[in-house]
Amino acid sequence: MKSDKAYGCYGYVATFDSNSKTCQVCPLRKSCNLEAYKTLKRMSLEVNVTSLMGRFSDLIAIDKEPISVGRTAPKTSRQKLKQYTQGHADALLMMTLPVKQRRLIKGLNQKGIPVRNLIRGGFNPFEDQRPAFMRVPCRMLIEQGEFTRPQLKEALMTEFSHWTDNTAESHASIAVGVLNALKVVKKINETYHKLD
Repeated sequence: MKSDKAYGCYGYVATFDSNSKTCQVCPLRKSCNLEAYKTLKRMSLEVNVTSLMGRFSDLIAIDKEPISVGRTAPKTSRQKLKQYTQGHADALLMMTLPVKQRRLIKGLNQKGIPVRNLIRGGFNPFEDQRPAFMRVPCRMLIEQGEFTRPQLKEALMTEFSHWTDNTAESHASIAVGVLNALKVVKKINETYHKLD
């Protein structure tokens, strides 16, 4: 347990090192070592921590429950995209999207937000979720079932009255790109229709 007199680095995996001169003279070294190791074990369920395990070799040697090696991060951009998409066609689509749209979709997939299913069910996935501008096109799809790009831009400028014309245009572009990539909308002529 952390003492009131502990340093700010107490129990941090990134700072604890049993070979460090600073850690060796610290009076809280043993409890800090244990606290940092517990954190490392929790982290190991999510990420690959093998590069940090050497700092805790003393505790690893006596631990009855071996440390997890976590998920290995994909090595290439293509593998990273496939991790967050359903198939080959989705991965190719993601690779052709602009960076901001890819980041937004990646974030949604990491959070496990089923945007298409929620909109089909009449729920706006962005009502209490960032990015806030995405709630506008989703609301339009739920209430109207469709919108045009100029309608979306106008709605964005109404919702975010401090935005410039270019800002609203840029965000409208991101929104339709993301909703199209997630198969929420289909463009027919100049209108984006909600897919069922």
